[in-house]
Formats: sequence, structure tokens, C-alpha cells
Amino acid sequence: MKQKKKTEYRLKRGSACGRARRACTLTLAALAALLLASSCAGGDREAAQRAFDRGAAAYEALDMDAAKQAFAECCRLDGSLYEDAKQYLDGIAQYESLYLQGVAAFEKGDYNSAYSAFLGIKDYLNSADYLARIDSLKADYESAVALYEAGEYIRSRAAFMQLGGYQRSEAYVANVDAMIGLYNEGISLMNRSSFQNAIRAFRAINTAFLDSEELIELCRGSEGGETVKLGEYIAGYTAEYGGSVNFVSINPGILFDMRDSRGVVICGAMDESGVVRYISFCIPKTVSDRLGAIETRSALAHCIRALNPELAEHESILADIEGCFTAQGVKYGCMRVHLGDGMDGTTVLTAEYEP
Repeated sequence: MKQKKKTEYRLKRGSACGRARRACTLTLAALAALLLASSCAGGDREAAQRAFDRGAAAYEALDMDAAKQAFAECCRLDGSLYEDAKQYLDGIAQYESLYLQGVAAFEKGDYNSAYSAFLGIKDYLNSADYLARIDSLKADYESAVALYEAGEYIRSRAAFMQLGGYQRSEAYVANVDAMIGLYNEGISLMNRSSFQNAIRAFRAINTAFLDSEELIELCRGSEGGETVKLGEYIAGYTAEYGGSVNFVSINPGILFDMRDSRGVVICGAMDESGVVRYISFCIPKTVSDRLGAIETRSALAHCIRALNPELAEHESILADIEGCFTAQGVKYGCMRVHLGDGMDGTTVLTAEYEP
């Protein structure tokens, strides 16, 4: 019996010690796990802070791609730094947005908007290159405008062409092209001995273009030998008094007969090319009575001036119209003009081609 009790005693004692050892083992394991977790957490926070610092440094260097990667890593390691990182990420988004706005504006030719966008981020990516390009365009544009204003139209056109759609470059090019067109038209008319129309073309340029002023003087010196075409005369005549002219009959290459809206009869002869060889203006007494003496003389002066509007103003022709009553008449351009009275009190003005 005693032996049995001793055995039971050892067993009981052994069970208590086992439980104590197991409890101690569990406590040590938990402590080790806690220490390990604490060590890992501390490591993550340190790594997150290092990533944050890398991101801030990259942001200051305007390396936005590297900054975004660093801040993303920072937030993954330690979410408590998210708000601080987000402030940087918002700044990165603003840089990227301004850059894209600047590029889009530049490509559309809106250089003022592009310049404003790039100026705020001039050290980001190639923003400085865009700013330099716009500055260069501005300088070249101002130089081209200076050439234009100095009358160097051909050189200015070449300069504006290089600028594409910058500012009003295309409008300046169009203006110079219009001048070139009128100048070439004037040269063509001169070559056809149509000096009046050549003068009109050169004057329509509204400025001294190349040697246009000299060519106008040359045309004026040649006007005495310029022929008058019927179509040009009708245009000048209707412009003179503001009425209309209606053909009664016309035989191309020989005769024409017209009436204006006041009752003046216009008839004459022309050659096959439409050049007037003879023209007369008949104002019936009923018409002259209605118009009165002063208005009748004014109408006759209009008839004369329409032969070549460039030679003299209406007032000077009207002042010298008495010379038309003389035997030799008055030479007006290539036409010799006579004025007299016809049958039944009709006033008759004739103009004949005189080389």
C-alpha cells in the first residue's frame, strides 16, 4: 500500500510541474511574438518615413514620377502618413494639369494661354523650352510687324509665313497677297495700254507698294495716248452722275446708241475691240430746260470726265468747258472734244479719237 501511494504522489507532482512548464512556454512565445510584431511595426514606420522623405526630395526636384512612386510606397507601409503625402500628391496633380493645359493651348495656337500655364511650372519637364519658343515667336512677330510698317511688305510676308498662325500673321500675309494681286493687275493693264485702269489698280493698294508710285506717274504721262473702251466709258459715266444707261441699239464693231435716265442721248462708233472712235452726247432742249443751264453744263462736264476720270476733276472741267466751243475744241486725253448747238436747240457734245 505504501508503495502505491508513493507512486501516485509522484504522478500528481509531475502533472503540476508540467502545467507550470507549459504555462511558462506559452508566456515566452507570446512575448516573443509581441516583440517581433513591435519590431516589424517599427521597421515599417521607419521605411515609410524614408519613402516619404524620398518623395519630398523628388517633388522639390520636380521629378514627379519618382515622387508619386515614393508617396505610394509610404502610404502602403504606414497609412498614418497618407494626409501628409496627399498634400504632395495634390501638388503633383496641379503641375501635371498645368503642363497638359499648356501643351494643348500651344498646339491650338493659343500662345498667350500656353505661356501663362508654362510660366507657373517653368522648371517642370520641358516647360522652359515651350516658354523659350513662345518668346522667340513673339520677337520674330514684332520684327515682321516692324518690316510691314516700314513698307518692306515682301520681306515682312516671308517673315510672317515662318510664324504660321501666330497672332495675326496670317492676316498680314493675306494683306500683302492682296497688294501683290493689285500690283500685278496694274502691270498687266499697263502692258495693254489701259493706263486709267492701271492707275486705279495701283491706287487701290492704298500705300506705296514696291514702285507703284513711280508707275502711277508713268501711267499719267502715257494717258494722252490711251484709248477709251465703251464698257469702261459706260462704267465711268454712270459713276459720274449716279444714274443708269440703257442700250437702244448696238452693232458690235460699228455703232452704238444709248439713253441715260435723264434723257441724254449717247451714240457713236467703235472698232472691233470696243475702242471708242467717236462719241456724241445730245441733250434735247426739253431735257436742258428741265435741268436748267447750270445743271446742263454740269452734265456735259460729267460726259467729258467719263472719257478719262484720272485726267481732271469735275470742277476743273466745268470751269474750262467754254474752251470746247472754240473751233479747235479741247484735247482731253486721246479725244478731241467739241461743244455746240444742234437742231431744235439740242446741245451736242462730240469727242473724236485723236492719236
